[in-house]
Parts: sequence; structure tokens; C-alpha cells
Amino acid sequence: MSNPKNWIIALLLLVIAGQAWLLLDKDSSDEPKALSVIGVSLDSAMRTTLAVEFDQPVPDTVRAQAPPADIEPKAEGQWVWTNPYTLKFLAQTPLPLDMQYSLTLSPEVFPDEILNAERTRLIRTGSFAVQEMTVNELASEAGPDMVELEGRVVFNAPVDPTNLLAAMSLREADGAPVELSLLTQWRTTSFGFRSAPVRKDKAGRTLTLRLAPELTVAEKSLALGQEFRRDIELRLDPVLRVVGVSPKADKDQSRIDLEFSAPVSAAALRELLRIEPETRISVSAHGKTASLSGKLEPGSTCTVRIAKGLAAEDGAVLEAPFRQDLRMPDLPPSVDFSSAGMFLPRQGQGLLGVEYVNADTVELTVSRVFPNNLSTLFQDYGYSIFDSSAARDSVPYHLGSEIHRETFSVSSASNKVQERTLSMSELIPDKRPGLYKLGLSLPGDYRGATRWVLRTDIGLVAKEDGAGFLVWASSIGDLRALDGVELTLLSFRNQVLGTTRTNADGLARIPYAGHDDELGSPAMILARHGEDFSFIVLDRFRIDTTGLDVSGASISQAGLQAYIYGKRDIYRPGETLDAAVLVRDGRIGTPPDLPVTLEQRDPEGRLLRTLNLVLDRGMAGLSLDIPDWSLTGHYLLQALSGGQVIGSYAYQVEEFIPDRLSVEIASPQTRGEPGQLLPFEVVSRYLFGPAAAKLAVSVKARLLAADFAPKGFEAYSFGDPGKSFEPLPLLATEARLDADGRAAFDVSIPQDLTPPLALWAEFTGRVREQGGRGVTARKRIPVHAYTIYPGIKRPGSMELEPRKRAVFEFVTVSPEGKKSAHPELVATLFQDQWQTVMRRTQSGFSYESVRNPVEISTQRIAPGDGAGAFAVTPPDYGSYRVRLTDPASGAASELEFYCGGWGYSPWAVKNPARLELIPDKEGYLAGETASIQIRSPFAGKALITVEGRNVEHLEIVELNGNTGQLRIPVREDWQPNVHLTATLVRRATDITPGSAGRAFGATALFVDSLSNRMDLRVDAPEEVRPLTDLEIRVQAKPRSRLTVAVVDEGIMQLAGGKNPDPFAHFYAQRALDVISYDNFAFMFPHVGAARPLAGGGDDLGGASAFMRTEGIRRVKPVTFWSGVLDADHTGIVTHRVRLPDFQGALRIVAVGNEGKSFGTGTAMTRVRTPLVLTPTLPRFLSLGDEIEIPLTLRNDTPSGGSFRIDASVTGPATLGAMPGPLTLEPGQEDTVYLPLRCGTEEGKVTLSFIATGGGETATAGEELDQRSPLPVTRTMETTALDAASGEIGAPVPDSFLPGSVKRTVHLSTRPLMRYSGHLENLLGYPYGCAEQTVSKAFPLLHFGALARELAPGRFNAGGPAGLVQAAIRRLQTMQTPSGGYAFWPGGSDPDPWVSAYVCHFLLEARLAGHTIPERMLESAFYHLESLANPEPGSTPQKIEQAAYALYVLALGKKPNLGSQDYLRATFDKSLSGVARTLLAGAYLRTNNHGAGFALLHAAPAVDDERRESGGNLGSGLRDRALIALILLESVPDDPLLPELMTRISGELGRGEWHSTQETSLAFMALGKYLAALDDGRPFAGTLAWTDGAQTFGDTMLFMRENIPTAGALTLEKTPADRTVFATVLTSTTPKTAAHAAFSRGIEVDQTLLREDGQALVDNGVRQGDLIVMRTRVRSTSGRIDNVVVQSLLPAGLEVENPRLATTERLDWMAEEALMEGHQDLRDDRILVFTNLDGNGWKTRYSVLRAVTPGRFALPPVQAEAMYHPGLRGGGALEAITVQRETPVP
Repeated sequence: MSNPKNWIIALLLLVIAGQAWLLLDKDSSDEPKALSVIGVSLDSAMRTTLAVEFDQPVPDTVRAQAPPADIEPKAEGQWVWTNPYTLKFLAQTPLPLDMQYSLTLSPEVFPDEILNAERTRLIRTGSFAVQEMTVNELASEAGPDMVELEGRVVFNAPVDPTNLLAAMSLREADGAPVELSLLTQWRTTSFGFRSAPVRKDKAGRTLTLRLAPELTVAEKSLALGQEFRRDIELRLDPVLRVVGVSPKADKDQSRIDLEFSAPVSAAALRELLRIEPETRISVSAHGKTASLSGKLEPGSTCTVRIAKGLAAEDGAVLEAPFRQDLRMPDLPPSVDFSSAGMFLPRQGQGLLGVEYVNADTVELTVSRVFPNNLSTLFQDYGYSIFDSSAARDSVPYHLGSEIHRETFSVSSASNKVQERTLSMSELIPDKRPGLYKLGLSLPGDYRGATRWVLRTDIGLVAKEDGAGFLVWASSIGDLRALDGVELTLLSFRNQVLGTTRTNADGLARIPYAGHDDELGSPAMILARHGEDFSFIVLDRFRIDTTGLDVSGASISQAGLQAYIYGKRDIYRPGETLDAAVLVRDGRIGTPPDLPVTLEQRDPEGRLLRTLNLVLDRGMAGLSLDIPDWSLTGHYLLQALSGGQVIGSYAYQVEEFIPDRLSVEIASPQTRGEPGQLLPFEVVSRYLFGPAAAKLAVSVKARLLAADFAPKGFEAYSFGDPGKSFEPLPLLATEARLDADGRAAFDVSIPQDLTPPLALWAEFTGRVREQGGRGVTARKRIPVHAYTIYPGIKRPGSMELEPRKRAVFEFVTVSPEGKKSAHPELVATLFQDQWQTVMRRTQSGFSYESVRNPVEISTQRIAPGDGAGAFAVTPPDYGSYRVRLTDPASGAASELEFYCGGWGYSPWAVKNPARLELIPDKEGYLAGETASIQIRSPFAGKALITVEGRNVEHLEIVELNGNTGQLRIPVREDWQPNVHLTATLVRRATDITPGSAGRAFGATALFVDSLSNRMDLRVDAPEEVRPLTDLEIRVQAKPRSRLTVAVVDEGIMQLAGGKNPDPFAHFYAQRALDVISYDNFAFMFPHVGAARPLAGGGDDLGGASAFMRTEGIRRVKPVTFWSGVLDADHTGIVTHRVRLPDFQGALRIVAVGNEGKSFGTGTAMTRVRTPLVLTPTLPRFLSLGDEIEIPLTLRNDTPSGGSFRIDASVTGPATLGAMPGPLTLEPGQEDTVYLPLRCGTEEGKVTLSFIATGGGETATAGEELDQRSPLPVTRTMETTALDAASGEIGAPVPDSFLPGSVKRTVHLSTRPLMRYSGHLENLLGYPYGCAEQTVSKAFPLLHFGALARELAPGRFNAGGPAGLVQAAIRRLQTMQTPSGGYAFWPGGSDPDPWVSAYVCHFLLEARLAGHTIPERMLESAFYHLESLANPEPGSTPQKIEQAAYALYVLALGKKPNLGSQDYLRATFDKSLSGVARTLLAGAYLRTNNHGAGFALLHAAPAVDDERRESGGNLGSGLRDRALIALILLESVPDDPLLPELMTRISGELGRGEWHSTQETSLAFMALGKYLAALDDGRPFAGTLAWTDGAQTFGDTMLFMRENIPTAGALTLEKTPADRTVFATVLTSTTPKTAAHAAFSRGIEVDQTLLREDGQALVDNGVRQGDLIVMRTRVRSTSGRIDNVVVQSLLPAGLEVENPRLATTERLDWMAEEALMEGHQDLRDDRILVFTNLDGNGWKTRYSVLRAVTPGRFALPPVQAEAMYHPGLRGGGALEAITVQRETPVP
């Protein structure tokens, strides 16, 4: 003990022992303990809770008495004990401010002997006060040393904003005021505010923010009482500092807030910020606060690094690197219920499970709603009732009351889910009926979890049909029928719509005729039985029919149904759609001759036009033009009557060329397995008849990943998305068809395949004509590598709740689609954690998100009969996957879900337990008895109903096992079908966790109606010659009405070749119209019940038959339409068509109708001559191309012999030597090649061919455009000639082809004509986005006559007005659902500036007399309203957009005066010149001239350096032109106009081309301004050039087009002193030797690749080869928007149309960095309109086919920024050689 440390330890032990003895002695005292009140408090925020805290636990006997205390003055509310120490008063409404209350503890409850404290306490609710004031610095556009102060002030009572603004001031130290504005403009307790810009300096300055003491509470006299002030120090510190770091954990993503000493921008911080470990984050900044948000795991550690050099908005710089190590906070504790549900049986304890994590105390509240308040409850609070995370507080005071409150302690291991059971019997000992709200929470947590619970014995099933509601009531406990249950149908207004009582079978019907606007629509069925009650909430308890075959035709409320059909289902842009409409009533009778409306919708669902038709005996015909600019894709025609859709017709608009061959692939096998040999055969014929003998065939076979979606298991997810299966080639070979047009092949399926799911064996065969073009067919056969497929059932919502047990049902299904027994399975839960990795790429570095799965749990599932369930519990918020695996075979299924916060609970509407109903026959005759087998997942009792528009028949059956049998007599009035449904329910005690209390099934019963199928026969010759009349004779029902379509079979097979079938439509399966409801699906599970089994299944669906990849080419389709024809009393109709020069097959389709009878008849006529000459020509020609034209001659004459082919050409091309005669036997064909050399001039080349021999002649021919492989260059020269003569056009440089020069001259005394070239160029602009469409049409509203004079060739018969109307129609295709306008047709995101520009044009067009659909404008106005209020601190772009939107709204007489004032007040000093003028124009339009002129008082500034390729498309010229137009409209005498017009005139007069919007607005501004300066006097003169001249007499306008001279142009005029304005437009083609690749801010690259992805050798290919054109583009000058990339095609290659192909991409084509955007496929080019982000190459692949042999120019790829013409790039001019294929003799 010599060590002093030992002495100290001993002494401490003695002290501890003494204290322990004293405590023990104190606790063992028997004296009674008096209670003391240690605190009385009022929650200051809400003022709704008074709390009394005691120093020790209050005995149970005391807490059981009521009321424990009193409060004066009286306040509505209730007293509750939240724990033994705390008594609370819960006020129904907040206690008013500046009040004093006395709280007195009851002497009966707290007698003096147990209360050692003052019995009465005074409580003040507090004074009106400022609770919080925050101020932040924001960077200001006024300058780098200027800031705007933005802040928020929070009061403890609501304040009127006008009073606050009057009482609030901000002043400099010298008293100078600083302007303040409120960002919150409504009565509230929290207000945002912002100051005008204030300067910061290095010395520092102090501003003072004051609130005057006179400020009062809204509508009260209670004042602040004393001045509130806050000093704000501003200092310009050159050093930037991080002054605070605050991590915040959250359920979805966590956040780190960084507080800086000066405002920073997110963009600057993002470049220098790094988080370790590397995590994907988003960075935002507001003033001095920056927020880093991302997947920062709670409880984890991370490091925040900021590299030195970060510059603040005021120029301050971070001088040293910043580093901060952080630990993210833990997630807060939570508590929840274990199961979902609403109903519990009245018998038993009524147990509910509770789960909690990281908690030690849980609070429970129980409230009761009485039955008479149910309707009000569900109408007013319905959504929150079905939200399991809704507020746990008591029910509203007027609907019920709180009856129980308890706090209990729990033990909780860290992050481990714990369970506890609640008994409803113990919580509600009085067992009074009511709907109970149970709330669970942690102390101090206002969220928690809730369940609404009704203990009842009334189970309900209901059916809603056209006559009302059928209800079946049975006992939840034992399923016996409940007799005498009172049923009440209530509306959403709590009005009684009907009452009844159930009979001895538990059945009753509540009649309901229809909606009553005054009473309201049905909302609830309330059931009462003695003291017991139950209910069905109609919009929540509806039985889900997803996955059941209950779809079909529904008769509209109008009682009509329509069938629309056309002559075919695929059209080219520029054609006419011919169609017919058939209309019948609900019983398929012919309605009276009433009007029907037709609406046409484009592929984006937008309304294009509306037609009004009048029926004639239930039928009407129609024709619709399809404009050239039409979007390609799927269109819809809808027929409407009385505003209801009664029928629709879908058709396609595509680019295509008709087939000349038919190709099929056949196989005797229907499925394959590993190790099996699969045979298949390619069969081909010419459409005009003969077998495609000896033609070349390319065959491929491969294995592809396939879906597995067996019928009956639609709700299940199959397959392993984590696995990939790259296409596995099995065969690639070439062969020749035999004499019968057939070729046989076989492939072997490999062993040991482990795909993610099923596989396809895909066979592709392409048969090539000897000319090079071909037709492709495809067939797929399923291949199964697994004997069973596990499937996981998808929950009703993929958003589940964290820390809550989730049950997933599963099945195992055989390859045939039947449920199959399973071996031991493994179920695994993964949580996906996402990480960002950096990869080196060709262009630098890229960041990629990688999923890092963390295994949460694994469980084994015992072998079973093919169905079951497993449960997992996601521990937290985040992304998850459940995986079910057969470890023996590797077959797996995976399902993703996420846990992300609070919301609608999926169990409230989705309960997918199913039963099967299997009829013994596919259809029945009236009077027969249908026998139906029931296959059930569990035993129980079922309501069986036969349903048409009403419940037609019902039975109640009891199932003691899992099967049953029904026998139902079939009635004639059930035609064409009814639905048999079964609702199976089971006892509540049989429902286990994860299983269902109800199963539902439905199947259709078809009743024979073949007697109404019209026998319709079409007689036509089997074979005719071209250029003859084809006579068609149709035998139909007498007095019937018919249409006859005659269509090239080569077109029909492109779209699948289906014929119209009105019989199948009108007698098709009717949809299930009766709605089913029940409350058994909402039963809480009962522990100990047996688990049910799932069942059912069916086979795979069939594979598609054809694949088409056809070249894009303008051909005239062979197609005819008769219109509506009337049969005579014999039923005979004769129709004739004149056939063109055509070889092929014509499908003839006749469709007839009469009353309830419908029919379709078909015939096929082959059109051919015995001698068939087929040239294969390119779609166009290029200068210098050397072509070998394939000429295929087929001899189908009776005898062989010698045949001669001759040809001729006109135009700039020459033919080579003609081939010698061909010797052909009958049925033989051969191909020869005719050389063609293209000249050096552009023009039309006409080719004519003739073959003779055997007494027959065959002809063919075509006119082709010959153009340069280089783009045409257009230049413009403008001159104001004052002298008597002079040069107006300079010689063309010799770098251009002399023969390509074409020059157009415009001469006039009108000053505007000096700019006429811009208008002509604008009208000929080739592209057509929304802006370009408007810019082309806008000037025509004011200068249409001038435009027609200048460019008559630009207009059709409709003239300028027709072009404007066409523009309006095109713009309809670009309107998005929000009302705004996208840049391109089919776009979904509206462009703000373009939306305002379009609407501006539409309003001007309406003023000019054009028809604008009202909905088009109204929805556009709605979108513009959304742009009118940019947030404070918004970018100049957004402010301009808002100003333009407000101007257009004012122009449309829809002004938003408040937004105008807001924009002016908030951004007055930062308005750009164009924004200031637009806003001024809006004020002037609304007659607020003071505000308008005040804005214009500061001359609008224009930024000459501005050049936007995207955004608002701004530039100096565009802005000046728009400002000038507004001033000319509103203030035509404004002194700014002369200077503006001089600048605009100078820019347009320089001879440079400008963007479409610049040109359009500038031309209109000059036109309006110069209108008064026109010289109305004529002039005369002589226009001369090198090889010619033209003299003209007195005229106001002289034009000469297409002058073929490269020399100078001169003009002599009279009178000599008259100023003539001259414009010379020159178009010419560069010489190929003068072309070189170039890059001016944009770089392009184009490469031709083989089918396998390797580069072509010397750009040489073989005729018929598939090649890929890879086009790449990148910006070398940062981000560039609105770039057009043009790929001109070689003449010998054709595009494989991706919209008709099913394999438009080859397997190796990379997915990275694709060139995305609007695509336009034209005859000779591919255009892509895209944006470049400056981050490397963007790539596009185009699949081409080498068709015509020869040597062809490969034009250079080009790219240009449409709104920044200086940014361009072009590739090199190359060549490609296509080698011809040797023909087979």
C-alpha cells in the first residue's frame, strides 16, 4: 500500500459504498411520497399542447380518474396521460396569443396529502414576436462587388404582407434606405424578402434591418411592441473561407451543407470538389450555402475536399485546399405495424403485430370514429386513411374521440427489427362498435405509423352494374349468410341513394339509376347488423382485374360502336388515306342517319384535325391527305358521337418501297432444347407468280435472349436481369434456291447454356433478286435451357416501406407455361449501393454509375408443388432486389423495388389472388349448358355471377377443396359473349401473413353468332396484263353496301397483311363492364392459417413471321379504292380499275355490311406479261458516277429463244455498249449489266428500256435526278444602283463547276426588294422544326403577295395562305401535353422561347384571318402562364422568356398584370434590351402607358457579341429586329427606330446568310418600316450577261431566274436617275478538286464498316452486302445546341428503313454516346438534329444495302449549327465501289 495511487483507489471505494448505503436506506423508506410539479409548459410553435411534469410517477389509481385538471378561460380539448410523469392538455385549436390561462389540478384527483405543490399555475401564451431571422448574400448581376441580401423572417402569428412591407426597412450606416421587396405575398407566418443590390468593400460596412414596433398580427391589434433590429455586416474579403460544415442524414439521400464566407456558384464548386470515398452527388448553391446531396450512408464516414483556387462570386479565392472529415449521423429510430389491413374479426383477441428499430420507448394512441360519421370521414380524410404513414394524432374532434393513450418501454438492439403484439380486446375493453385509428410513434416524433381497424363479423362482396348494386353479406368468422343486414348506399355528399336488407342467402340489390348532380355519385356501401357494422368504400375496394382476360369492346355511353377501316394500313407521306366508317348500336342494329365526328391524332397523340360525317344507313366514306412533312409512325382515327369515343382505326405512315418477292421461313419444330438439331427452310416466290428459282439467299441463325411470359402469370416477373446473353451466332451462309424456290438448312443448339431467361432461335433469310434488291423474312422458335422458370409476383407498387416485412409470392413454371413442382430454392435480398467510377475514354474521362449489391439476407425454400411465398425486410430506405434461384439449374428470377418514404399503400387496391375458371368448350349455342371447372387457391365460399352489362345470373357455391364444377344454362341474349366471374372468400382465421382473404377469377363465355357472318365472294381473273382494265365482281347479300380495295401485295406484306374484318369487330369479345368490390381483401392476417397455393398457366405466344428492311424511295404505290358501293337486289357489284405498267400481285379486298351482317372477301390477281424486264436503278445519280445497271429479263412465254434489250437516255449522262441478245428457255431469267456514265452537269436523266422476243415486248423506264455529291453553294449580292448603268453581279470564281451556275435577279424601286434574297432563301430552307416552321410562315402574314411574286415556285395552288395554314397544322404536331411547343415533331419537352414565338405567330395568324384551333391556343396560354414568374435570381434567359410570354399573353388578351408587375419590380435593373421592350409592349398592350414608357425610357441595350445556338436563340440582329417590331407595333414614332433600322438594314445588306429567326424578324421589321418609302414609279432597262441579255419595259418589279452564266451581270436602266435595288442570287456547285475537309468549331468523321463492324477495305463492297455507315460529330468549341448533321448517301446504296425493320441495329453497335435527336430520312440523305455537349464524339449508325454495282461518289458528311452559321464542319469527298454479283444461268 506504499503506492499513493492505491490509497486513492481505496478511498474512492469507501465513498462509493457509503453513497450506495444512503440510497438504499432512502429507497427502503415506508413514508408516502408527495407529488411535486416540476414544470408547466406550452409548446411555443403550435400553442396546442399544455404539459404538466411531475417529479415522480403518478400512481395508476390517480391517473385513472377524470378530469385531472381544469383550465380557465375554457378551451376546447382533452386531457391525456402520455406517461406516468406527464399530463397533457390537447387543445382542438391553437390558443390565441397574448392570453393568460390558469391551470388548476383537481382536488378530487390530487388531494392535498399527495400533492406537495401549488395547485394552480398561470400560463401566458406569449407575445407577438419574431421567432427567426436569417439573411444570406446572393451574387448580383449589378457587378462582382455587388450583392443582394435575401432572407426569411418567421413570426409566431400570421402577418399581412402589406403591413410587413410598410414596417420593414433596410438602411445604410448613414441612414440611406435600401429598397426591399417581399418574395412571399400572402398572409402567413413566414416571409421571404430580398434587397436591391448593395456594394461590398474591403473596409466593411454595416446595414441595419428593422421591424417597426407598430407591426401587428393580421386582423388583430396585437402589436410587436418593440423594435426588432438585425445588423448585417458586409465586407469584401479577398480570401474565401469555409466557415461551417453540417451533415444531415435522410431517408432517401443525405446532405452536407457547406457555409462559405461569400456567395459561391455550384458550377465552380463542382469542378474542384471531391468526396471520399467517391460518391455520386449533386451540388447546388444558394448564396453562401452550398449543398452536397447524394447516397451518403448514415453512420458512415467521408471526407470533403475542395481544391484551392475556388473563386467566389465576388472574386474571393480559396487560398489553401480544404479538407473536412465527417461522420454522417445515424438514422432516427422508427416504429411500424407488422401487417397491412383494415378489418379484424370480432372473435378472439384481435392481435396486431408491431415492429420497431433503434427505439426504447413507443407511444400508442387509439381513437374511435362512430358509424354515422364514416361517410364524412372517408370523403374529407379518405386519402390519409389509406396512407399507413399518415399523421398518428387523434381523429377530428367532430368525428370521434381519443379513447386510449399509452407509452411502453421496449428493448432494441441497434438496427435490429423487434416485434411486439397489441391486443385490440385489451385496448378497447368496452367493445363499442367503431372504426379505430391506431397510431404508433416514438416520443417527440409527429410522424409514426397508423392503421385503421374495424372489428366486425360482416364480410361484403358487391357488384355494380347498369341497374345498381348487388351485395352479398356473409360472416367473416364462418362464411354463413347474414340475413337482415341493413344496406345503405351513400353518395360522396353523405346523401342516401338507396337502402335495402339482405335475404336469407345474404343477397340484396340496391337500385341505382345513375348520377344525380345534386345528391352526388355513389361513394360507400354501409352495412349494419345489430350493433355490428361494416362498409365498402367504392373507390378503394374495387377488385383489380389486371392479368385477367376481361378486355374487349365496350359500348360507349352513347350506346354506339364504330368500326373504321382503310384500303390498307400503311401509307407514305404525300399519299391519301381512303377509309370507311361503320356504326352500329349496342345490339348491333343500324342507327338512324346521325352525325359522327372523326378526330385524327398523330404518333404523339396530338389532335391534327376534326372531320364531321353524316351516316347513310350506318356507313360513311372519307378521304384524308397525308402531307409530305408528316411524322412517321402510328396514327389514330377516332370516331365520336355525343363526345364519346365509339371506335378507332390505327394506321402507319412510313417510308417504304414495295416488295417484289414473298419470302417465308418454315420449320417442323415448335421449340428447341440444348443439344437438339433444328431444321428450317427458306421458301420464296415472285409476287407475280413464279418460284424465285436460283436466286441467291443469305441465311443467318443465332440464339437471342427472349422473354418468358406464360399466359395466366402476367403478374409475375421471370428471369435474371443481372445476367446477360450476347447473341450467339449459329449459322451464317449463302446458298441458292432450287428450281422450286426453296433451300433447306439446319443448326445445332449448344449444350450448357445459362441465359437469363428463355431463348429464341432466330432464323433470318434474305432472298436477293439478280438486280441486287432483296426481301428479308424471319422466324423465331423458342429454346428452353431450363426445365422450370421461377417467377416472383410483382407487388401493386414497387415502392415499399422500410423496416417492414414484405411478402413475395412465387411460382415455378414449365417451358409449356404450366405450374410445375420445384426443388429447393434460394431467396436472397440485396440492397443496391451505387458508386461512381471514373474511366479513361478517347476524349478524356467519363463517369459511370456502378451498382454495388450488398447481400442483406438469404433463405432456403423447401421443395414444393410450384407455388409459395417468402418474406424479406428491407432495413432502410434505398433500392433493393429480391432474387429467387434454382441452384441446380441456375434458373433465377429477380425483382427490383425501393423504399422511399411515405405514400399510398399498395395493399389498399391491389390484392392479386386469382382463381381459374375453365369452360369445357370454346363457345356455346343458345340452350346448351356450360360446364365450368373452378380451380381455387384455397377453400371457401364463392359468389358466381354471369355478367353482361348487368348481372344476368348468380349462384353461391361452397368449395371444400381447391376444385369445383359449375353447370350454367346458356341464353341467346348473351351474344356475342358474357363474362363468368367468381369471388371466393375465406374465413378470417384462415388468412395467414402474406396471403389473401379473397380470390377472384373471370372468363368469357362465347355464344355462337356465325349466322350473321356475310358470305361474300370476290371473282377476279387470276392473271392479267399491265395497262389493261381489271374487272372485279363481288357477290354479297342483296342491298348490302360494300367497299373494294385493290392493293399491291408488296405493300400489304410490309404491314403484316391483315384484312379488314367488321364481323370480328362487332361480334368480338365484349369487355367486363360490371365492377366488383369486396372488403375481404382488407382483412388483417391471422397467425396459424394454412398457406394457399397459386396455380394456372399456358403456353408461349407465337413468334412474328416477317421482318422488312426496305430502301427509302419515292415510288407511286399501286393501290385503288372504290368508295362506298351499293349492291343491287341480287347482291352483285361490279368494279373496274385501270392497271398501270406494273408486275406483281394485287390483293383485292371487298368488305360488305347490311344490318347485323358483315363479311370480308378476298382474291389475288397476278399482273404480269410473259416477258418481264426489271431494271434495278439507283434512287438518284451523282456527277461522275459510273454505274452498271442490272437488267433482269424473265421469259415466261411458251417457247425459248433469243431476246434483245435496247435502251436510250436523255439528259447529262451517256450509255455504254448494249449487251448482246439473251437466250432464255421458258421459265428462265438472266441479268445483264448496262454501263451508264454520269456527266458533269446537274439535271434530269431519263432512261428507257425495251426487250423484245418470242412475239412479246416488255418496257420499263424511269426519270432520275442527277446531282453533285457536294452541296450547292448559295450566295447573295445586293446593290442600290443610282447611276444609269453598272455591275450588279460579280463573276463566279473558277472553283465552281461552270455548268452548275444558276443566277436569279430581282430588280425593283422598292427598298425592301434589296433584301428579297433573304425571303426567298427563307422560303426554301430545307428543315422544319417549330422555330423554322414559324419563321418561314411569319413574313407571309404581311408580305404574302410579295413572296408569291419573288418565289412563285415555292407555293402550290393554295398560295401563301395555304403555306401558312400548312404551317399551323405542322405546329400542331409539335405541341406537347403541357401546351408548350417542342423543337421537333414528337418531342415531349417544350422549349420556352419557341413556345412564346409559336404562340406569337398563331395570334398574328388569327388576326390575319387564319383559323386556329381554340384548344391549340388555350393550352399554349396555360403553358405561357407557367413561364411568367421566374424565381428571383433567375438567369437572363428565363427573364427574357417570361417577358416574351407576358407580351404574347397581352397580345392574346389574356394579360397577367400581377406577373408583369412582379417581373418589373424584381428584375427592372437587370432586364436585357429585348426583355425590357417585350415587357414594355405587354404594358402598352394593356393600356398601362406609364409603366411601358418608363421601361422604354432606358434605351434597350443590345449585345452585339450575343450568339446563342440554343436557349433563346438570341443574337444582336435577332434582338434588334424583335425590339423594332414591338416598337413599330406599339410606338411607331419612337426615336430609337431610325438607328435600329439602319443597323438591321446594314446587317441584311452585307450579302451574308443568317439564321431563320434572324431573317424572318429582320425582314418583317424592315418591311413594315420601309413600306412608306416605296417609290411607286416604274422603270425599264436591259439586263446583260456574257452570252445574252434581256430588255424589259416599264415595270415595278423585274425578275429573271436561272441565268446560266458565270460572268458578270450588268444593268442599264431608264430613267437614269431612278434608284433601282438589285438582288442577285447565285447557286452553284463546287468542283470536287476544290473540296477539302474542314472544321470550324465542329468536327465530323464518317466511316463505312462491314456487317461485322470492321472497316471496309478500299471502300469496296459486293452487290447485296449489308454495310454500316458510322457518323461521328463533336464540338471543339464547347456546348453547341441545334446542330444539323447531314449524311448524303452514295447513289448505289440504299437505307434499310429502321421503322420497318425489326433488327435495324446490329449486335456489335455500341450504345455509348449515341447521337440523339430528331431524325429525318430523305431519299438521298439522313439528317439528324442534335445538341453537342462538348464532351467527345457522338455517334450514329445507319444500316445501308449495296444495291447497284458501279463506282459512286461518297459525299462528305457535314454538320452546322443552325443558329450559329459560323460553326461548321465537313468531311472529305471519297468514293465507293460496288462489285456486281455474277448471275446464275
